[in-house]
Amino acid sequence: MNIVIIDDEPVILNGISNMIPQMHTGWHVYAMFTDAADALTNCNWDEVDVLLADISMPGMDGLSLISALRDNGFETLVVFITAHANFEYAQRGAHLNMFDYLLKPVSRASLNDVLARAERYHEKTRSVLENAEYIRQNLHTLRKHFLGDVLFEERLIAETEMRQRMEDYGLADQRYLIALLKTGLSRPQLKQDFGRLLAGHTWMLFGQELCFELLLFATEQGDAAWLRAQLDASGVQATACDRLLAIDELPAAFRQLLPQGAPLPEEPSSEPQPAEKDLSLSIRLARQYIDQHYGERISLRSIADAVYLHPTYLSNVFRKQMGMGVVDYINTVRITRAKSLLLDPRNRIYWIVEQVGFSNQRYFSYIFKALTGLTPMQYRQHKLILTDHTTGALDR
Repeated sequence: MNIVIIDDEPVILNGISNMIPQMHTGWHVYAMFTDAADALTNCNWDEVDVLLADISMPGMDGLSLISALRDNGFETLVVFITAHANFEYAQRGAHLNMFDYLLKPVSRASLNDVLARAERYHEKTRSVLENAEYIRQNLHTLRKHFLGDVLFEERLIAETEMRQRMEDYGLADQRYLIALLKTGLSRPQLKQDFGRLLAGHTWMLFGQELCFELLLFATEQGDAAWLRAQLDASGVQATACDRLLAIDELPAAFRQLLPQGAPLPEEPSSEPQPAEKDLSLSIRLARQYIDQHYGERISLRSIADAVYLHPTYLSNVFRKQMGMGVVDYINTVRITRAKSLLLDPRNRIYWIVEQVGFSNQRYFSYIFKALTGLTPMQYRQHKLILTDHTTGALDR
């Protein structure tokens, strides 16, 4: 289960986040925030199963946050954290479909109990997925999760399940257009723009952090040119497939759209990185800053501030001297470190994602595959097999 924690007290935030992985390997701290408004804007709520939120916080409080989530159609399970068993709060929380609440200081036993009940609730919910009314009410979300699994090949889908899902979700006769988008727009702004341009069409937006994948449905063969024209009209940099696709064509088409990444340091490189002596002092400092802070939420702005340059100027000079953009270099550094961490089978993927600075596991997998040609799990298995063979040869 993906869990988001929001509390304006870092001590409580860190304490709860440290307890959760120790209690159950199936619980993953998806994100942590000290500000509710920040969480509302910057969290992909489609991926969140449980929210642990302080009721009383500066600015937007927990109740206002939950109200906003409900207004936007998110039915995330909510567990409030409060210093007082306040009856008025409990009444308002119940009105917003609160699952439960925890009293501060949060004990390990109470946290374990409420999350165990939340997990049972989700298991029960999943058991009625095939209920026609449930599917009707949650069709977009169910389609998105299923098509995400197909598109990104995140799990093996049996033929019988594929046929059943396509029938249940009304996908049997659908055709698709995939596009990779690169934009500086926020996710809400991008969704608003495409909602206007693609009115009447079903579409889904995956990804974050400057890169998105847009999956468009089309029921008529002639729709492809119109859909591409809308992408052009959006002003967003887009690379799209040249025709409408059947569902079984999606994974291969998506792989073909992925940019060919620069070889990572441990692999042969036809274009070695420039030597330190060939870089200006500002670019050396920028690269040093990235190498030291890649595990944090860094941005072009924060790097530019650290080296006292304007972001646009830094971006242009960095690309000219390094042969790649700032974001590309950050991703290369992060994936290089992730590859090292993947060699230890005790390191869980979600933990590695957090250690190398990604805020979303799906986006991490997308970048990893773009740069290496393998998913993180495929890379780990490949390396472990090689290690086993080498060890066996030495033993013999």
